[in-house]
Amino acid sequence: MTTFAFETFGFPQAKARFSRMGSAAIDLAPAWAEMLEWFFYIEDETFTSQGRRGGGSWAADTDDWMARKSRDGLDPRINFATWSLYDAMTELGAPGQIVSIEPQRLAIGSDLPQAGPSQKYRPFIKLTETDKFEMANFIKNHFKRAWEAGT
Repeated sequence: MTTFAFETFGFPQAKARFSRMGSAAIDLAPAWAEMLEWFFYIEDETFTSQGRRGGGSWAADTDDWMARKSRDGLDPRINFATWSLYDAMTELGAPGQIVSIEPQRLAIGSDLPQAGPSQKYRPFIKLTETDKFEMANFIKNHFKRAWEAGT
């Protein structure tokens, strides 16, 4: 009689790694938290460049709005009048901010009244291809950490 036997070496370690990868796929919150910090950086760059980050620039304010900003002592830069929109898009916990981190979802935005019109006419949420690639890296690194944990 001839028999062939196969034996696995390191099976418990492989099983543990795949189990951690499965857990990482179920809960992406750690990756979302890192991505949120990157998003705040992107928003700061977009606001401070007056929309030039990622190409183009924001349309100029109307003369009436500029006069009102001057009269009321508001910041003359586009989308900065009271700083509320800038703060909502760059500082965790700022008033008017929407941030929801769930295991399978990250939502970022603002419920300030000026957010919708501003996004429509002077988009402040603009992601470049490089931004999307960088954000994908946060997820990749989340899985990599899970795979490498305990080795």
